[in-house]
Amino acid sequence: MSKTVALPWYHREDWPALHAEFADRDAISPCYDTWKSSAIARETKWRQEGYKVHRIELRPDAFRLWCRGKNRNADYASRRAYADEKLAQLRLDHLVNAA
Repeated sequence: MSKTVALPWYHREDWPALHAEFADRDAISPCYDTWKSSAIARETKWRQEGYKVHRIELRPDAFRLWCRGKNRNADYASRRAYADEKLAQLRLDHLVNAA
């Protein structure tokens, strides 16, 4: 079985709203293109290391609700946890639909 990783993925139109909500926004460029370039480099590195990378869309309203429901800050750990949870759900849905 191949190693799999979830990569939180953002849309340009969502970036300003998301960035404003990130608790760790000072550690992340406010420029979408800078974030995207870094994310693509990370994705490429993971693929070269043998990972199967799944881009998981992180939309402002859904992420905000998820954070509130889990009583979490909108930080790096939460973005990763959200993406991991969504990937697990996609994999489960695929198994159920394949059965």
